[in-house]
Amino acid sequence: MSKESEVHLFRFNYSLANELDAITSVSETSDLYPFRNRSGAGGMKPDMFWFRGNIRLLDKRLVGFSGSRDCSDEGLSATRDCARQVVEKGMVVVSGGARGVDRTAHLTALEHGGGTIFVIPQGIGTFRLTQDYASCFDPERVLILSMFSPGNVWSITSAFLRNRLIVSLSDSVIIAESNDTGGTIYTGRYALDHTKRKIYIVRYNDMVTKAKGNKILLDKGGGELLYLAKAKSVDLDDFFKEVI
Repeated sequence: MSKESEVHLFRFNYSLANELDAITSVSETSDLYPFRNRSGAGGMKPDMFWFRGNIRLLDKRLVGFSGSRDCSDEGLSATRDCARQVVEKGMVVVSGGARGVDRTAHLTALEHGGGTIFVIPQGIGTFRLTQDYASCFDPERVLILSMFSPGNVWSITSAFLRNRLIVSLSDSVIIAESNDTGGTIYTGRYALDHTKRKIYIVRYNDMVTKAKGNKILLDKGGGELLYLAKAKSVDLDDFFKEVI
């Protein structure tokens, strides 16, 4: 990255930080505690959270999105269509802020006037939004949420814990594209084995050379969301019947 780009990125991040509320800590005794008004369906419930942004997004129906960082074009297309349909129904997109499926889900939600929650694998003080969000950022439609102290940096352990938290926080979870190893299939297995969350897996025509984890999770009992390749869309009719 050039020096000029670094300066621009710093200014962008600084301006976004100024638009959000100050970092706030929330314990399980607080009225703002994320799980206070949410039905128990297993999963994790940390004692402490830190957040920045619109905490009232948690009052809405939350749909988690998980998928590969190095996602195929079909996987990104499926993510965009699912996220668009979700926010058009008044639901909020929850994801982990990483590149690939996460970023596509967040951006699509904001671009279509919806809300989105970033559940991050580090402290809020070390997290930066990329320039991709500059044109659609709205502090009223964004919440950044962390279970880690503000100064904590990213680690592989915190990334896996973040994935658990996305599942535990969301009313339902969509797996857009998963490899047969890594964080996304871990997320799917955690949801199926350790929680009562509803989890839905996108089914593609080709799940041999890509999205191998999708087939594994479908075979394990995840709900099916059919990707329509010609239309570049996902059939969510049954999904909405079950989650609304």
